[in-house]
Amino acid sequence: MAKGNDGNYLQHCIEVEAAVHLAEMDTAGRLHIALTHGMAPFEPFDVPLNQPKPGLCRGLLKCKLKESKKSPQSEEPAIVDAYRKAKASEECYPNSAELLKAVIGTENLSGGITEMCARKHKSLSSV
Repeated sequence: MAKGNDGNYLQHCIEVEAAVHLAEMDTAGRLHIALTHGMAPFEPFDVPLNQPKPGLCRGLLKCKLKESKKSPQSEEPAIVDAYRKAKASEECYPNSAELLKAVIGTENLSGGITEMCARKHKSLSSV
């Protein structure tokens, strides 16, 4: 489907929308998550957005990051709110947990992240 920056955008859009709706279903607004991939809390993009790269999500990602720098709008996608609250940028792009914390709240979010790649696990363990 998509990988790299495009994959992050697609995955994060789905996760954030689902998380917001699931948390709304809990009377206390809580959400417990189990993520099956790892990423440092914040990382720069693998390829800067100003460099040409194929992929529909790339243009959407650029647009939504730009929208997140503006004042909140009614009926904007949850990902824009998450980007705004997490202060997302190309140089400091948040992982799933940081985006979910931004929209659900740290006190309402619990769970864990699993990373199966030993090399990546080692690098993330030092973060």
